[in-house]
Amino acid sequence: MAKLRIIWKSFKLAYRSKRRFFVAVFMYAALIVATSYILNYVIVSSLPPATLDAMQALGMVGIASVLVLTTLISSIIYSLLISGYRKKEIATLRTIGWDMGSLRWFFLSELILVFVVAFVLVIEIMIHILGFTQYASALIGAPVIGLNLVAINPVILIVIFFLVLACQIGAILFGYWRMLKIRPMEAMRKA
Repeated sequence: MAKLRIIWKSFKLAYRSKRRFFVAVFMYAALIVATSYILNYVIVSSLPPATLDAMQALGMVGIASVLVLTTLISSIIYSLLISGYRKKEIATLRTIGWDMGSLRWFFLSELILVFVVAFVLVIEIMIHILGFTQYASALIGAPVIGLNLVAINPVILIVIFFLVLACQIGAILFGYWRMLKIRPMEAMRKA
């Protein structure tokens, strides 16, 4: 029960810094969408009958790898920002007796919150776009031509979810390591 209280406090604190929270959510959402579309295109194009030659497929895999690397770097940068901005809070919590496990949950839940909100936002927008295109096609009485441009295979979305989550875990470990180096007295003097 104490962990849920810590997670809830972290959620409230993350939402309180609205600008940084929303920028990170939209950044993760854009990376999720871009990586999903590239991966979807590579997988669908490689199915028989193949329309891509080997060089095009290799280029698309390269772009997907760059997007995954960008996601990892973005996750690390965001965890560095959070650990930097939260120095005073972390120092205060350590001073009043929070153990490192509670601080880990505090830090972990804020980073995971941003990622989960971005993923839910992507799914929500995709559902609304699909619903709108279906509604528009029913109104005009003709099938929508570009529907496959909007739809992302759910299996690919799940793969992207775990791929970005793996990037997040690496960033969380890096940010947590940086957070452990904060000494309460030094942070309180600087604050």
